[in-house]
Amino acid sequence: MSANDLQNEMRSDYQWLTINEAARKLKLSVRTLRNYMSGRKIPFYKNPQTGTTRIRADELDSWMMSGANHGR
Repeated sequence: MSANDLQNEMRSDYQWLTINEAARKLKLSVRTLRNYMSGRKIPFYKNPQTGTTRIRADELDSWMMSGANHGR
């Protein structure tokens, strides 16, 4: 996905969460969430132009429902 595609998608109708918001929703520390992200255990998007990292709320919900977080 190109940087422009990512920026357009981040402006779309999806609900985007910051790392802090996602950590609160998951009841995890930010550090643990970042570890999950670095291990590619959780879906996230990083905008290469701005450096912002966001997590789509619907993907986070699907991830939680799939039981992928069994390592908690």
